[in-house]
Amino acid sequence: MQPAAAGQPCREPIRHLLIGSPALVQHTIHQLHNLHYAEAGLWSPAIALPNAETTITLNHGEVLRILLRYVAIGDVVE
Repeated sequence: MQPAAAGQPCREPIRHLLIGSPALVQHTIHQLHNLHYAEAGLWSPAIALPNAETTITLNHGEVLRILLRYVAIGDVVE
């Protein structure tokens, strides 16, 4: 959890993973930016996962990018 500023609720981390072709991943990142969900520059660069160390399977030509965001539980709509 991220420490809360005075009068602010604690924020919890949530990780978003995008896996797909480089063009589609980039397009999705820009769509989320246009929706004011996350700045495009906050996403990781494309991540290579060595076959011996991965439990995530990427198809040939796919990339993985990660976004870590902190959200206050009060911001979540159930």
